[in-house]
Amino acid sequence: MAERVGGELLFFFDNDAVLPRPDALARLAVALLREPDLAYAQPRIAEPKTGVTVCRWVPRLRAGDPTHPGS
Repeated sequence: MAERVGGELLFFFDNDAVLPRPDALARLAVALLREPDLAYAQPRIAEPKTGVTVCRWVPRLRAGDPTHPGS
């Protein structure tokens, strides 16, 4: 379905996720547009009450610390 979307940016959102702030999408868009070499921006998925990163949502293989960005 993504091929049917028009526009400069596309955001995939899991149906059981919650954005932490009303400006979360705007902040992701700014991060992408500020650095044109980036292919994507991935928010860290954390448990809302504790802020602990949910292990199944670490967005990269062989990641050490999910709170530090990959390279």
